[in-house]
Amino acid sequence: MKHSDVLADLQSWQKDEKDTREDVRESFHFLDDKDGQWEQSVWDKKKNSPRYTFDKCNYIVDLICGPIEESTFSIKTSPSNLNGDSEFCEQLNGIIRGIERTSDAQDIYNRSIRKVVKGGFDAWIPETRYRPGSFNQEFVFKQISNAVDRVWISPDSIDPTSADAKCSVLLTFIPWGKYQERYPDAEIKDLNESQLDVDDGVQWERYWYKPEGVTIGTYFYEKAEEVELALLDNGSVIELNKTVAERLELEGRKIVKTRKDKKSVWYSRDFSQKEWLSEPKLLPWKSQPIITLYGNYDVNENKRVYRGAILKLMDAQRVLNYAKSREIEESALAPRKKMMATRSHFNSKENRAQLARMNTSSDPVQFYDHVDGVPQPYETGGPSVNPQLNLLSQNMATDIESVAGKWAAQLGKNPMNQSGVALQSQIDQAALSDTKWGLILERAIRRLFTLIIEAMPSIIDVQDSLMSIDEAGKVSFVNVNEPVKDEFGVPIYQNGRAKLTNEITSDYAVDVTIGPAYGSAQKQANAALLELAAVKPEVLQRNGDLFMSNIQAPGMSLAVERERQALLQSGQIPVSQMTDEEKEVMQQQANQPQEPDANAILAQAEMLKGQAQMAKAQVDMENATTDRLNAETKRLEAMIKAQESGVKVENIQADTAKKVSEIEKNNAEVVNKQLDSVNKFIG
Repeated sequence: MKHSDVLADLQSWQKDEKDTREDVRESFHFLDDKDGQWEQSVWDKKKNSPRYTFDKCNYIVDLICGPIEESTFSIKTSPSNLNGDSEFCEQLNGIIRGIERTSDAQDIYNRSIRKVVKGGFDAWIPETRYRPGSFNQEFVFKQISNAVDRVWISPDSIDPTSADAKCSVLLTFIPWGKYQERYPDAEIKDLNESQLDVDDGVQWERYWYKPEGVTIGTYFYEKAEEVELALLDNGSVIELNKTVAERLELEGRKIVKTRKDKKSVWYSRDFSQKEWLSEPKLLPWKSQPIITLYGNYDVNENKRVYRGAILKLMDAQRVLNYAKSREIEESALAPRKKMMATRSHFNSKENRAQLARMNTSSDPVQFYDHVDGVPQPYETGGPSVNPQLNLLSQNMATDIESVAGKWAAQLGKNPMNQSGVALQSQIDQAALSDTKWGLILERAIRRLFTLIIEAMPSIIDVQDSLMSIDEAGKVSFVNVNEPVKDEFGVPIYQNGRAKLTNEITSDYAVDVTIGPAYGSAQKQANAALLELAAVKPEVLQRNGDLFMSNIQAPGMSLAVERERQALLQSGQIPVSQMTDEEKEVMQQQANQPQEPDANAILAQAEMLKGQAQMAKAQVDMENATTDRLNAETKRLEAMIKAQESGVKVENIQADTAKKVSEIEKNNAEVVNKQLDSVNKFIG
């Protein structure tokens, strides 16, 4: 690529988008400048008249952006092919949230959506950098400030995020001293040489006082490189190179066949109006790295068209300012009513004094000196305001709200005292028109993290520990690219490379959904739990830690910790929901011998005491039975002795009774021994 070709392309792209970019700039100036809501020609013409601004458009921006700024974007990954690991997705989601925190993503999202709503255009760019004091790199992304003047995309792109662009240019302003420091070998040595500045496409400038410096460009371009693909005997396909071939030979894996293919590789190169400022730099990205955010985006007549929410409101806002300013000029600033009289009418000192205090006097009668042949004093008419001005102002204010798609309820109004249901219906209806703005951020975030995941294998190519943040905001660290080793500590190879756990690959797809902010989500979760608990109270009992963790109050974290500990001990928290620390503690408790509990010992003693009392009662009962049997035996023996002749049956009965008595006596002795043992244990 020749330097002159890049300049020619840039000028062509700027010409193609001259009208749409001017609309974006005008929208920004309209909202942000002191006199931006006046047409310049009208402003100059009215320099000796009131020129007031009754800004209703910035409030419209706040109404649209406020709910989006109070939202969060849930980023989920899933395997995009058979090589992806579904179990690693949750950790990858946490790593992405870590990148968001490192980049201060929420602030970028909020500032970008305001740019898009205001003017219809903004842009981001991902970057890599070394972590301080290490050789490991990390991902961050940034908002491109003043993107309307700095970002230029090749016209072949029609994707709203510019993912399909074949090249792009990012212009950057550098103070003169920094330029000399960064490019000491640059041919241009004098700031006054006009050819040093790259044309940024701006046809007029709003501000006079700006820093002096140099505008350079960074050219991003795609280059197709030839690679060799190999099909292995196990069915897998790999990119063949010398290192992989050596590993395949060590593993004994065979190559079935190979073929040539092409892959896209992206480079960047800095340039000025006159020369290249750097050599080509290889980028880790798999597609054009600038991420664009367009409002109301469409492609018409092979041209990208876009705008913000304010462009269509400008006319009504300007007419409102003109009408209200003229209305004020004709009323509040108009001359007051005056008394017209000749000097001869107030010749007397008393009447002159009375005239001087006329505007403040409460006297019912005012006197003057009559002069024959001279008309009596009279009063001039007061300011006369054109009634159409007030009507025009009201109509323009209503038009601004209707064109913006805002109902009275969303503006905090309640005409005719409507019911809560009617008001909520209007708010919901107005929110539907704002949904498209949140979807712009969803699309850009999906594109951003798709770029980052695609680049991860080339940037995070060694064993590393990455910051991970769960959905509740808890920070931990995930070990990635850890080699799997056999029982001898030797790394295991698979498909020509070492087998890894938590391996960083690009085999994942990204999905993004917008939802309420974390604080709002907490309130919604608690409200849902309370509604469910009204029907099933046990739900709240089993989820007390979740309910309490959503309450923001001093000391609540301690209460949550105690509640969770109680749930853990009662076995109501599944193992799958336990943290690693909790699992470790539970395992240690299971392996340790249980020490006797004082309360349990007392309870056992009381139980044994009760058993002893029952045993004693049983012994008493057995003794009574034995006494009765003994008495009966003696009676039978007496009857036998009294009779001279015995009966065989009676002898048998007597013998049986005697044996039963002996058995009962033996049982009583055994029970007495057990009772003695229990008493000794208790004592």
